[in-house]
Amino acid sequence: MTWSVAIIEVGVLPGCPLSGYLADAPEGSADLPCYCWLLRQGDTTVLVDSGPDVEASADIGYEVAGDTRAALERGLARAGVTPADVDVLVHTHLHQDHVQNDALFSRAEVVVQRLELETALDADAACASLASSEREELAAAPYSVSQQAGIWYIGTREVVAGWGALRRVEGDEEVAPALRVIWSGGHTSGHQSVVVETRAGEVCLTGDVVSLAANASRPGPMTPAVGEAEAFLDRAREAGWELIPAHEPALRSHRWYAGGS
Repeated sequence: MTWSVAIIEVGVLPGCPLSGYLADAPEGSADLPCYCWLLRQGDTTVLVDSGPDVEASADIGYEVAGDTRAALERGLARAGVTPADVDVLVHTHLHQDHVQNDALFSRAEVVVQRLELETALDADAACASLASSEREELAAAPYSVSQQAGIWYIGTREVVAGWGALRRVEGDEEVAPALRVIWSGGHTSGHQSVVVETRAGEVCLTGDVVSLAANASRPGPMTPAVGEAEAFLDRAREAGWELIPAHEPALRSHRWYAGGS
């Protein structure tokens, strides 16, 4: 049993310092795309992550370019899919740039690591009293600082309130035949990746444990839990998975790229 995969671009994070992703990066920045992944097999449709929203992101203090929700709907439509057709929504993690279009998929079962959900809800509550200036300052801080403060989880309670069925998983678990989630850590304590069987073999949608292609060999600042990231990469190499990074611009030329905004 194999799955088809479509990579849908749903917005861009403009001017991201490369030093935030690669420890030895030269000075400079890059516009980094945000993606969702549409998986289909028979009558089953799965979406991995739902992408950012421009207004909700601005409330946190960071910028997203593009009409993200419209881009997601167009990408689904090109594949002959409507939001109501999505049976399962898998979240690699619950940072804003991965969850802010969840309201489109109220019929879907949401699959998330229990630890990730608990961490996100606690962080959202802890950040409730932050002023806008404090949010902006933290958003501009190194990732290890902003993640510890929890600002990337602001809005989690509102997102979760719109979910229908919820499936909390712990560690590795099969979501459907030939499709499973694995705990990968590194980026957040409850981060998971998605391993799916395709005609080309097993593919791993890494999430932000591998943000850029270069992180497949060099974990960077976006994975402060370096040991967890390295253990995931060792596992991926041993298994022979093709790794699909979360924000790699070169995916625009990937065989599964289905267009952007």
